[in-house]
Amino acid sequence: QSLRRSRGSARRRHVQPPPGGTVPRAAARGPPALPAGPSPRWWTHLREICPISGFPVGLLPYPPFKLQVRSAGNPKGTIRLVDGPFLVLQILCTWRFEALGCPLTPSDITSLDAY
Repeated sequence: QSLRRSRGSARRRHVQPPPGGTVPRAAARGPPALPAGPSPRWWTHLREICPISGFPVGLLPYPPFKLQVRSAGNPKGTIRLVDGPFLVLQILCTWRFEALGCPLTPSDITSLDAY
């Protein structure tokens, strides 16, 4: 009989509020809503393929690296989205500081290091 009584009382026991009062409203509602601004995973909707690794940019688990590719006809360059960690490993394995047929500038290397 004592077992029945203790089991029954355990079922009816309510969760006590934390010391100091009630549960905060934010915790009672669940996780906060994401802000209405740009998505933190902005690249996931892209259908672009990384020109270095051949992997879809939209499927990367991390943001792509924005590589500035310069040419003789376009000294300012164009931005190409690439798999940053793959590029770093390629540079370290081959010891060639180039990407997409263009040498990397010191500013490219600094940007990749910060990435």
